[in-house]
Amino acid sequence: RRAARLADAADAARAAEESAVRLKDADGRLAEAAFRAGFETPRAASDALLDDAAHRDLQHRLDTWHAEEAAVRAVLAETDTVAAAGQPPA
Repeated sequence: RRAARLADAADAARAAEESAVRLKDADGRLAEAAFRAGFETPRAASDALLDDAAHRDLQHRLDTWHAEEAAVRAVLAETDTVAAAGQPPA
């Protein structure tokens, strides 16, 4: 009976060791991914996440910018604008 408990304890110790190794590997991969993304630490990457309101605001600003860009492109493509661009400076 004591031998069985010792065997169980040894199995638990091995499982804990394997888990520690996997955790260390995962932590290393996380740190590497954060570094490749331009962050000093995984915490810095986490802190950079936007909340829902900030994300919506940023998306709205991007949508507005894209609409303005499309309007400018449309004006630049107009025949009169293209012709004016071909004229010498005033």
